[in-house]
Amino acid sequence: MKVLIVEDEQIAARTLQNLILKLEPQAEIIDIIPTVKKTTEFLQSNPDLDLIFFDIHLADGSVFKVFEEVIPQAPVVFTTAYDAYAVKAFELNSLDYLLKPIRADRLQQTLVRFKQQRETFAAPVLHKLQSVLQGLQQPQEKYKSRFLVKAGSKLLPIEVEQVAYFYRDDEVVQLMTFEGKRYSVNYSLEELDGTLNPTQFFRLNRQTIANFHALAEIHSYFKGKLKIELKPAATHEVIVSQERASDFKEWLEGERQTL
Repeated sequence: MKVLIVEDEQIAARTLQNLILKLEPQAEIIDIIPTVKKTTEFLQSNPDLDLIFFDIHLADGSVFKVFEEVIPQAPVVFTTAYDAYAVKAFELNSLDYLLKPIRADRLQQTLVRFKQQRETFAAPVLHKLQSVLQGLQQPQEKYKSRFLVKAGSKLLPIEVEQVAYFYRDDEVVQLMTFEGKRYSVNYSLEELDGTLNPTQFFRLNRQTIANFHALAEIHSYFKGKLKIELKPAATHEVIVSQERASDFKEWLEGERQTL
């Protein structure tokens, strides 16, 4: 069984490689490729593969760009730490996926499914793959892109990229921009947690949701907790609980789906 791994995180790639070889000792890992460009070039000249594992987000962009140039002539398994909407689409179209961190038992299911469907993989499956990908070309539309806030008598649109963090002040949720400007928003933190891109924002605690780029410093705190310094500096103490610390660290490494 000739296997290609497309993954830009070395640890994730090696972990997947080791799991595959543990479950299928006769498998041959043809290559591990970290970018869209190199993957496209490889598939254009090396079609003789049995199975391909694709990480959705690569170092130089979305893996969907690969399919604009070439459709793999082998079954595809997508690996992802987020993009639950895309995962659901793949599932409905009978294309397998693995959520990071990948578990051995889940990978075993994928390999069993591969063996069962290997003989029937043909053009209809490729066409189905194309149709799924076409429906996922603009995945960011699911998430909120801007907020309309009041500044005195004016209404101002704030792009989500300008937002450093949200925090609850008494019962009012405040939006803090990277420029240090604060505005009230008519959303609860729970509502925001479901509409912000989970690769960019994380619910640190009951009071705060922060942009990845707003993290200034992270300190170990007592009893397994973490103390976070934000930029601009927060007026309240930001502590990640021991229970949330593991999820937070995985999010920092891009290895966890956060909803």
